[in-house]
Amino acid sequence: MTRRWWLALILVVSTSATWCAAADDDSVAKLRKELASSDPVVVVSALENAADLGPEALATLPDVQRLLKQDDLTVQLSALELLTAWGPWAQPATVDVLGLLSDPNVIIKHSALMTLQAMEPDPKVVGAKIGSLLNDPESIIHVEAANLILAWKLPAREQALSVLKTALGDERASVRIAAAQALRLAGADAVPMLRAALKNGATEARLAAADALGDLGPVADSAVPELLASLKMEAPDLRTVVVRALGEIGAQPQVVLPQLQAECDCETPQVRVAALEAMGRYGSAAQGQVATFLAALKDAEPTVRLAALDALAATGTQSPEAIQSLAAAVKDSEAAVTLRAAETLGRIGTPSIPALVPLLEDRNYSVLALQTLEGMGPSARPAAAKLVELLGKPDALPPRSVCLAIAAIGADPKVAGPALKHVLADEKSEARPAAAYALGRIGDASAVKELTNAVEAEDPLLRLATAWSLLHLDPQNPEYIKLAVPRLIEGLDRPEPSVRLQAARTLGTLGTSATPAVPGLVKAIGHDPEPMVRIASALAVSYLGSSAAPAVPGLLALAESPDAEGRRAAIYALGSLGPVASAAVPVLKTVLTSRLPGERLVAAWALLQIQDDQATLETALPIVLEGMAVERPEAVVQLIRLASRRGARRPEVRAVLTELLHSDEPAIRAAAAAGLERLK
Repeated sequence: MTRRWWLALILVVSTSATWCAAADDDSVAKLRKELASSDPVVVVSALENAADLGPEALATLPDVQRLLKQDDLTVQLSALELLTAWGPWAQPATVDVLGLLSDPNVIIKHSALMTLQAMEPDPKVVGAKIGSLLNDPESIIHVEAANLILAWKLPAREQALSVLKTALGDERASVRIAAAQALRLAGADAVPMLRAALKNGATEARLAAADALGDLGPVADSAVPELLASLKMEAPDLRTVVVRALGEIGAQPQVVLPQLQAECDCETPQVRVAALEAMGRYGSAAQGQVATFLAALKDAEPTVRLAALDALAATGTQSPEAIQSLAAAVKDSEAAVTLRAAETLGRIGTPSIPALVPLLEDRNYSVLALQTLEGMGPSARPAAAKLVELLGKPDALPPRSVCLAIAAIGADPKVAGPALKHVLADEKSEARPAAAYALGRIGDASAVKELTNAVEAEDPLLRLATAWSLLHLDPQNPEYIKLAVPRLIEGLDRPEPSVRLQAARTLGTLGTSATPAVPGLVKAIGHDPEPMVRIASALAVSYLGSSAAPAVPGLLALAESPDAEGRRAAIYALGSLGPVASAAVPVLKTVLTSRLPGERLVAAWALLQIQDDQATLETALPIVLEGMAVERPEAVVQLIRLASRRGARRPEVRAVLTELLHSDEPAIRAAAAAGLERLK
C-alpha cells in the first residue's frame, strides 16, 4: 500500500457542516424530556439545542416528527428548521413533512418545501405531491414547487417552466426574484424567458434575470444584446449585475469588451469594479485591454485598483509595461493593493524577477519581495544569485529567511551550495539550521561532510535539520536513518509547530524504522495543540504495524474528537494497524451508523482491515462498494483491492468490479481486472 493513498480516502467526505459537539446518552435523554414539555418555549429551546448537536441528536427524530403535528406555529417552524439542519439524515421524516404541504398556513407549507429541499428525499416518493403544488393559488408556493421540479428533474418540467414564466411578471418582487432564481436550473430553456424579463420586466425582475443569465454562463450568449441594452439604464445596481453577467457568459469579446471598457469610466466605483472583473473573466482574450487595467491601477478607489490587479493576472499578460506597473503598485498606499500586486507578480513567474529583485534592496518591501520569490518556487530560480549575494550582506534580509527562500526555489547547488555551507559553518549564525535544511532541499550532495559534522551540534534544531537533510539526500541510507530518528523524535517536542509537523511527517516516511518514535507520536496524537501535528502523528503510526499498539488509546480518543479531519486520520490509522487495533471495533461500528458518509467509508475500510468475520463483512462491505463511486482513483484502487480480498465469492463484489472495468481511469480498470482475477 502506498503511503499517501490515505489522502484520497480520508478526504472523500461530504461538504456538510462539521458539527462542533457530540451528544452522549444523558444529553439526548434530557433533550427528549424537554421536547415532550407542554411549554412551547422549552420545546423550541430544545429544538435549537438539537440543531447545535447536529446528527448526533438524531435519536430525537421521533419526538420531532410528533412536534410537526402540533398546533403551535412556532414549534412547527422550529421543528422544520431542525429537520432542515439535519438535511439527508432527516429523510425518515419525509412522509410527515409531505403532510404539511396540505397545511392551510402558507408559511408552514413554504417552510415544508424548503425542508424537503434540504432533506433530498427520493424523488419518486415526493414527485406527485410536489407536482400538484404547481396549481397552488399562492405564487410563492407554486414557484418553489417549480424550483424543486427542476432541481430534482421531476415530471411536469414544461408546466414548471410555464409557472415560472408567469411568475416573472408577478406583482410581488419576492416572487419575481424567486422565479428568476429557479430558472437557473432550466439551462438554455430559461434564456428566452429571462431575456424577455430583462427587456420588459420591472427593475427587480431585470436584476434577477440578469443575475440568473450570468449564472447560466455561456449557454446564455444569445442574451448579450439585451444585457448590453440594459447598460443604458441609470440604476447602478442593475448595471453592476448586468456587467457581471456579461463577464460570466464570456461571449462575443469583440462586441462586449469595448462596452465593458466604457463602464470602467462610470462614476460609480462598484460598476468600475464589476467591469474590470468581467473583463478579467475573458482571460487572454482581454489582453488588448491591458492599457485599461494599467490605467485603473491609478484609480482613487482601492477596490478598483484591486480589481485591476486581478484582471491583469487573469489575462496572463507578461508585458514589460504591465510588470513595471505592478512593481509600482507594490508601493501602493493601501496594504491590500501592495499584497495583491506582489501576488500578481508571483503569478506571472519568471518574467517578473527583474522587477522583484530591486525590491529586495528596499527596506520597506524587501521582506514582501523575498516572500513572493519564495512562493514562486522553482520559477524564481533566476533570482538565486541575488539571494546568495544577500547572504553575504550583514545588513540585508535575515539570513534565516534567505536560506529558506533558497530552499523553496530549489536553487542550483552550484550557485547556492557554497554560500549555504558558509552559513552552516558559522557557529555564531542563527541561520545554521535553515542553511542545513536548505542544503538538503536543493539536493547538494557535496554537503554531506558539513552536514555530518553538524549533526551532533548543541543546538537541537540544527541537529534535527542536519539529520533531516542527510535523510533527504539519501533516504535509504541506514546510517542516516539511525541518526535521524532520535532527532526527529526531539523535533516532536519543539515549540515551533512547523518543526513538529515536519518531524511527524518525516517519521511517517520511515516505516518500521521509526518504531522508536512510537512514544513521542503517541504523546503528539493525544496532546499536541496543533491539529495538523496530531493528524500527521496519527498517520505516521499507521505505518508501524503491531509495534504501534500503544497508540491505539490515543487514536481512539482522536477518532471521537470534534476535529473532523483528525477523526478520519485516526480511523484510517486504526485500520492500518490491523488486528492489534481490535479495541477500536465498537467505536468504528458506531461511526458506521452515526457519522458523515466519508467517515463511514473509512470506518468500513478500517473494520475490514482489523477483523475478518461474517458479521463485519455484511455490515462494512456494502459501504466499501458504495465508496467505489468516488472520483479519487487512488482511493478506489485500494478499496477494490480490499473488496476483492475480503469479498471473495460475493456476487455484488464481482458486479461492481465488472462495472469498474469501464472506468475512465486506467488505474481503476487495472485494479478491477486484477480483482476479478483474484475472485476466480
